[in-house]
Amino acid sequence: MYTKDRLIALNTSYHHDHRVTEADVAKINKLVSLIEATRQSEPEYPLDGDRIICVSPEKGVVSRHGHIQKRMSMGYWMTICTDPYTPFIDEEIESDASGGYWIVVQDKDIPSFTFVGRELKTFCAWGHMGMTGNGAIDFQAEVYVWELTHPSFY
Repeated sequence: MYTKDRLIALNTSYHHDHRVTEADVAKINKLVSLIEATRQSEPEYPLDGDRIICVSPEKGVVSRHGHIQKRMSMGYWMTICTDPYTPFIDEEIESDASGGYWIVVQDKDIPSFTFVGRELKTFCAWGHMGMTGNGAIDFQAEVYVWELTHPSFY
């Protein structure tokens, strides 16, 4: 779990502008607990926020730090961002990344995912000042890591 000092060390710019508060620490610790609680058992399929190694059938590995996301998937099962910026995540464990490029994965693609392991991933969440300039706090939580070979990776 995070302490105030540890969050300050990871978010010096945020702390300079807004000051890390105990409410920020509590929020981040709750998010870490929620993210990691959903990943305690052996995985059956990828979850929103997991990391993915993206493999092109022709070119091999195109990204080792892809992001799996359900939000904004436009009715598809999930989307994958091959080169994401630090994704936001909320208390519903729904993530929201920007970056590119993106591909769509459907239910039929689920068996193609291979579980690789677990590792720490950096997320962010809005601090006590809300959506404002430099108002996001970075933190890490353990997620599942998957690999997918897909013709849409280029």
